[in-house]
Amino acid sequence: MKKKILSVISLILAMVFVLCSCGTTNKKTADESTNNHVKLVMYLIGDEPEDYKEVLAQINTMLNKDINAELEVRWMAWGEWSQKYPMLLSSGEPFDLIYTVGYMGFQNYAQSKGFKDITELFPKYAPKTYEALSKENIQKVTYGGKIYAVPANFLEVNPNGYVVRGDLREKYNLPEVNSLDTFFAYLDAVKQNEDIMPFNASVTDSVSNFGWASVGGTIANWDYVSGDYEKLFLPYDKPEYLDFLKKMREGYQKGYWSKDVIMNKLSSKDAFLNGTSASTVSNMKNFADLYATAKETHPEWKVEWAPLEDAKNYPTLLMSNGAGIAISNSSKNPERALMLLELFNQDERYFNLTTYGIEGKNYIINDDGYLELPDGVTADTNGFPADGAGNYGWRNNNYMKSFVREWKGYEEYESKIMENTLWDPYNGFMLDSSAIQNKITAISSVTEQYLMPLYWGTIEPEKGLKEMREKLKAAGLDEVFDEVQRQAQEYLKSR
Repeated sequence: MKKKILSVISLILAMVFVLCSCGTTNKKTADESTNNHVKLVMYLIGDEPEDYKEVLAQINTMLNKDINAELEVRWMAWGEWSQKYPMLLSSGEPFDLIYTVGYMGFQNYAQSKGFKDITELFPKYAPKTYEALSKENIQKVTYGGKIYAVPANFLEVNPNGYVVRGDLREKYNLPEVNSLDTFFAYLDAVKQNEDIMPFNASVTDSVSNFGWASVGGTIANWDYVSGDYEKLFLPYDKPEYLDFLKKMREGYQKGYWSKDVIMNKLSSKDAFLNGTSASTVSNMKNFADLYATAKETHPEWKVEWAPLEDAKNYPTLLMSNGAGIAISNSSKNPERALMLLELFNQDERYFNLTTYGIEGKNYIINDDGYLELPDGVTADTNGFPADGAGNYGWRNNNYMKSFVREWKGYEEYESKIMENTLWDPYNGFMLDSSAIQNKITAISSVTEQYLMPLYWGTIEPEKGLKEMREKLKAAGLDEVFDEVQRQAQEYLKSR
């Protein structure tokens, strides 16, 4: 009897031991035990900075301690990624992490399973990053209801704007330039009174902002002022497009820009800085550099910038959304890869290293929290360009820092614009053009012939627009538009 009791007790103890062991094993699995050292391989886009190996050595010392891992970074230059990127993802080569964004084919690689589905892994192994992201940001890296990348927690607006000389504007008692009408009034005053070209434009410049956005770079547009993103249209069919062309025709005839604007190779920015143009156009970030240069070379000028439309009342599309880091389907360590991304996104030490380089060598932070270059270091000699070393996939607004800017209006405009911004619901959309490529090629040929001459007013707008529309229809415009619309609707359903 005693032996039977002992046997029962032994059995119970054995069962308890087994249950406890199972629980412990599950906990270790959930926590992704880092007992085994792993090497992770990440592909970034760009050119490797001179000091990157030194920076990476510091990162690996930290990674070895924090998650028992090391990182190898491989680079694809901007000029070669379009060929190498698809080859890599179709080759089966084992690697772990890669930069992704809509225009690089995120949707296609998610659909073809080149990227790993991390829907369950993401919140488990990068929980702080996951919790910090908005629903809209996660949607940018979602396909078919599944998450295929860790997106950057970064919202950026960088609208184009008018650049004028405020000293000339004030000289002729003109209002601030903040619309096409006020810009033309400025150009007219310069034309009538100054011996310089009002706007020495090049064909790459743009002074229009209708509040329309292209659907993935296709011919179809949606109106982000109204917010009706499901109703697509062709810009050529809008009456306000013709009104704009008529105004540009008037500017051309009055000589606000050169008669050979279509052939002009000199950028209007360079013409502005060398004093042969009274205006230019620039995005907000580039203007900060232009302002500093103009202040140094022409201190007597009062250089001004304003967005193409009123920043307070006109919505702006967020730009850098959808960018992130995907995990390759060939990765043998997706959990550890996510742990690395958690550190890059959420630990400011890692963020600063990967974004700005080595403090004291590549940058310093002044008492006001702005970045400055160390003594003896210039932008040309700095071996680690700030925010330019492939870090685009884990940008984080909470840690981003700015260099000291001569232009003090930057923060004011940025704050105004950020208050009234919209997400682009088609960020990440890529058209499958295989069935309509011939028609797209024919359409491109027509637009190449007509669009720029119409835009800069070198041909009569009503006649030119009618001719272009007829040739576009003959080239297959309606069929292409219908196919874009069909695929766009499918894309929205997949989010």
